[in-house]
Amino acid sequence: MRLKLKAVLILGLAALSTLHAGNSAVAQDGAQPLVVGWTEMAPFFESGDDGDVDGFSAEVIERVAEIADIEILFQQFSNLSEMRAAQAEGATDILAGVAPSPMLAPGSLYSERVAVTNVRLFMRTEEADISQDDFTGMRLGVVPPAAGSNPSPLLDRNTAVRMPNTATLLMRLLDGDIDGALVTEVSFFRQAHAAQLDHRISAVGPPVGAFDRVVVLRREHADLLGTINEAVAVMEDNGDLEALRQKWGVVLPPPAPEVLVVGVTDFPPLQVVTEDGEFTGYAVEAVRELARRAGQPLKFIEISPEEWAAGPRPGAYDMLPQSPVTDARRERMDFSLPIEIFTTSIFMPANNSDGIASLADLREAGLRVAVSSNSASRGFVESEAGLSVDLVPNSRAALDAVLSGDADAMVAASSATHRMIEERGAVGKIVEVLPPVYVAPRAPALRPGLGTVREQFNSLTPGFLASEQHRFLVTRWYGEPIFWTQERVRLAVGGILAVVVGAIVAFLMWRQRVRQRHFAEIQAANAQLERQNARLDELNAELLRSNGELDNFAYVASHDLKEPLRGVTINANFLLREDLGERARDRVERMTELCQRMERLISDLLFFSRLSQKDTQPEAVDVTSVVGEIRRSLAETISEKNGVLEIDGDLPKVLAQPTRIATVFQNLIVNALKYNDSGAPAVEVGFTGEVTIGGVPKRNMFFVRDNGIGIEEKFHDEVFRIFRRLNSDKVYGYGTGAGLSFVKRIIEDYGGEVTFVSTPGQGTTFYFSLPLADEEATVSGVTAMAS
Repeated sequence: MRLKLKAVLILGLAALSTLHAGNSAVAQDGAQPLVVGWTEMAPFFESGDDGDVDGFSAEVIERVAEIADIEILFQQFSNLSEMRAAQAEGATDILAGVAPSPMLAPGSLYSERVAVTNVRLFMRTEEADISQDDFTGMRLGVVPPAAGSNPSPLLDRNTAVRMPNTATLLMRLLDGDIDGALVTEVSFFRQAHAAQLDHRISAVGPPVGAFDRVVVLRREHADLLGTINEAVAVMEDNGDLEALRQKWGVVLPPPAPEVLVVGVTDFPPLQVVTEDGEFTGYAVEAVRELARRAGQPLKFIEISPEEWAAGPRPGAYDMLPQSPVTDARRERMDFSLPIEIFTTSIFMPANNSDGIASLADLREAGLRVAVSSNSASRGFVESEAGLSVDLVPNSRAALDAVLSGDADAMVAASSATHRMIEERGAVGKIVEVLPPVYVAPRAPALRPGLGTVREQFNSLTPGFLASEQHRFLVTRWYGEPIFWTQERVRLAVGGILAVVVGAIVAFLMWRQRVRQRHFAEIQAANAQLERQNARLDELNAELLRSNGELDNFAYVASHDLKEPLRGVTINANFLLREDLGERARDRVERMTELCQRMERLISDLLFFSRLSQKDTQPEAVDVTSVVGEIRRSLAETISEKNGVLEIDGDLPKVLAQPTRIATVFQNLIVNALKYNDSGAPAVEVGFTGEVTIGGVPKRNMFFVRDNGIGIEEKFHDEVFRIFRRLNSDKVYGYGTGAGLSFVKRIIEDYGGEVTFVSTPGQGTTFYFSLPLADEEATVSGVTAMAS
């Protein structure tokens, strides 16, 4: 079991030094814990959901401390430099999973290595079929001062292109602005995987460099070094270290094998293991068919519920036929497109279900709830504070507990539980409480490193879900839909009673002809309204289905459109390596440029088509932090232009999705810097409670103001048109002309508005509104007047 250790935030090195002075005097006597420095540095250190320190290095040092019987205490620092400085000055005792450095050497000792970080050459997958020796005379991206930016033969024979961070490096590589990236495999692969772009990059050849990661120990505790090394050796021998490396992705995951191993646990009707050892079930057959269409061989093996909960990983198995797509499971595995919607409900005896509609109702009634210890339902059931929960081995045991009276209710997957109720002959005795307590998609789950397989499945899933074969699977494993459900019976009885009562009233009042006509008109209007409501429900369902199909079609279409362009680009790049005449070389370079431009246009068009989709619930977004992060990412560009980006005070928080808000400010700020001839671009981001634009008063408006070239009045109506560019590429650089269209689409989706005032040669100010997290938020006493 992992140690539960509290992370303490450092308030200052002076206070830390005082604390450590006391620790050093008594730690050797075992009275005080050794201080372990850490900072946010995924995947090595990060804050866990429960407030504990998490990550590869955290788990390593906790396990080492447990084996070596050493008590430790975590201390947090704001950045890596501060953490190293504290260790060098003796303010901390231990650092875990870091590289040796000259700063640490005088006062510290190093353990045996716990991991190796490799530096690799990455290229776009479609161009990665060359050797490192052939990578010559090309543009090679690096991120100074990180590993990979140091002098090397690969850098000597290519042109180094400096990037501010790995995210920019990845985007520039995929956009074709550089030919390769020389970077640590851990950070680069994690960045690509998080963006679902890992299938687009491939490592070329063996590592071009490497450095060890070790446990760093202050020399005052030299007597503990042998014990720590013994603990590291134990973890290496029993496989714990390798398991942690794979879990946290500190090594590059192995590529896709020729035959994928699929883990199956018995969970009807999704996964079924027969007495003969055969594997079937809805999800198993769906994945088998997708793999057949993709030409991907599969091997099915039986796994335990615990192995299913742990998820696919290298050395165990490669994929699951299905898994609920939750945030917690996304951190440990990859998912293709969903194949069904997973519904979880409360099930309980029919005679005891009145007044129950949620977990809160169960808690208030003091009822006991049974839930499988390995199910995806366990987490949110246990999160209901005060609810009495009984953990059982599986969903069958939960149903048995309800039938026997040992539990008052159960929470489980709806489809599988209905099947079990039918098998037990308990139809009508045990009922489902509506609405469901949890709804999430289910999708095939893959281990990291299988991005190509994921994309193959993604391209085939929409067609499979629309096929007759899929409808056959649904009917086979879930049965034909039952029309006369208990709810419909109740509605029918209620309808019959209503008709009877209406007939009695009509009979008693038959002489009052005026009122009879009035009653008939009301009935006719109600019937018409019901028909319209039913039609509206049908249209809404059709719209949801159509939108889903359009989204999938847009993705597949964009993928298929890009493939020929990439093929042309690859062949053009090979032609450029040949001995061509000057005119032929110019034509090939122009062809490459046009292909890259077309690919960006397709990507922007796909992004624009998806802007109205709201994949996550809005949250309170700290706009000041968002703009600050953009300023950090653009620091190099701002410096090169001798510019400045000012944030006018604290900006109010907004209710939105963080990535969309970042897109709005990023596009406006980049344009303000890009279209600027002043020699010293000045960009100001702020918020005003009141502003008058064109004689119309506006309230609560954000603004981005610059001293750039401005916009001529004749172009004001064309600014927000997608792909409309108002300036020359040769003067201001290439772009697709989609940025301001993205801005307008996002703002209007949130019910806001965007406008601008501009004076050619003096600058432009864009004003826009967004839903504030605090509707009372304003800038008091500030009124801007703009003509």
